[in-house]
Amino acid sequence: LLTVLFIFSAYFLLSLWAMRKDRAEMVSKDKIIVLPDNDPFDKVSFLVTLYTGSRWGAGTSADVFLQLIGQNGTSDIHCLRHPELPAFRQGSTDCFLLTTKEDLGDIRAFRVWHNNRGPSPSWFLSRAKVERVSIQKTWFFMCRKWLALDKGDRLLERTFCVTNPKAPLSRKDYFFIDLANGLKEGHLWLSVFAQVLTGTYSRLQRLSSCLTILI
Repeated sequence: LLTVLFIFSAYFLLSLWAMRKDRAEMVSKDKIIVLPDNDPFDKVSFLVTLYTGSRWGAGTSADVFLQLIGQNGTSDIHCLRHPELPAFRQGSTDCFLLTTKEDLGDIRAFRVWHNNRGPSPSWFLSRAKVERVSIQKTWFFMCRKWLALDKGDRLLERTFCVTNPKAPLSRKDYFFIDLANGLKEGHLWLSVFAQVLTGTYSRLQRLSSCLTILI
């Protein structure tokens, strides 16, 4: 009897936490963040999607800056921040609407860095995607690097070149991406406590499934 009471008490407390997390994620999930520093007179729009890694400590509290590099020129430097929408949490996918004055042509690379501020500034960028909105052309980037002073090769700024979409992923990259997705979606217990959920089921639904298994 004590075991059953303990299980239901733990479920009640965790369900309150899960509902609060689900509500918070509903606000920011699948949102496109329009950058406040976009010029309203700019002519060209890009969707820049950045995938923060799922490893421990991958998210950053720092302000992140980005510049697109195209065959015809470069964009202005943009701060990827919005006062009402948090970004770059561990395992998160963040999409930004970024505008430029002129057509950059095919995107060749992008520069990205951060100001190393906050309690946990280190950031692991897994991959990125840049889409030209008007013509729906997309460029992919395999990054998988730390931007940190205490991890990896201790660099805060990097330039990533576009990845050939026809080139196969390295075994190492495929393994880590598949492992991260598998732990978040394939492992019921771990998925409840994932920093960011990517499936269709909420934390409360997953927690209730765990309770069903226990009883």
